Amino acid sequence: MGPLPGFGKSGVAAFVASAFLFFSGGLNPVAKPPLGALSPDGAAFVDAAQAGKAEAVRRHLAAGTALNAGMALAAVNRFGETALFAAAGAGRSRVVALLLDAGAPVGERGPRRNTPLIVAAQWGHLETVKLLLERGANHHSQNKFGFTALWLAAANGHAEIVRLLLEMGADIFARNDRDNVAFIDAARYGHTEIARQLLKSGADINHRDRGGNTALSRATAEGRPETVLFLLKRGADVNAQDRAGYTPLQYAEEMAHSRIAAMLRRAGAKD
Repeated sequence: MGPLPGFGKSGVAAFVASAFLFFSGGLNPVAKPPLGALSPDGAAFVDAAQAGKAEAVRRHLAAGTALNAGMALAAVNRFGETALFAAAGAGRSRVVALLLDAGAPVGERGPRRNTPLIVAAQWGHLETVKLLLERGANHHSQNKFGFTALWLAAANGHAEIVRLLLEMGADIFARNDRDNVAFIDAARYGHTEIARQLLKSGADINHRDRGGNTALSRATAEGRPETVLFLLKRGADVNAQDRAGYTPLQYAEEMAHSRIAAMLRRAGAKD
């Protein structure tokens, strides 16, 4: 999933990200901005941070400007993003370091209760993720909907970030508000190698979300033959039914994924 509106990015990454727009970022601030936070100077400061303009950020933080350092760090744009949050989401590591040095809280919450680490991981900014972790960011933090940095990195195919977070001890069993886990979404979006990493780290191959969906049923419905084959070889339940009574084979047939349907039948799927 690519950058959310408000991060100033578009294209292929944004297309991949579309399924998570509502759940992982959103556009509305989760709290009322502090008095004066939406002033022209405040908006300019956040914009400068997002654009990676380190010298402009330094000028805003320096004494004698329209905003003192404390007010600058608290300023938000119209999406409710602070300079640190916007810089992290844009992968501006140099600016992130400046803001942290100036006293910005590494674990601050932005829209939908995302943290700088969560958005940096979501958009695949490895160096920014490393910096935030070095400065004490909590990799267990979940946003309003239960998504973690590991989860969004996995769902978006950022294998190096997933590897780093796993090495740091990130929780592969964290559930969102629908009892879903990172492993299911890695499979759903066809990130086979990440699914392999998570499985190696202890993920339950047959975990079911609140609707009874498994990684196999999700990968099948989305038409991910490589991932389906991997899951079948690893022993995924080929006849698992969701709460509506559907099996992976029924999803394959309904979605006209004939190649996957044939794979499921060879693995023992029942008509």
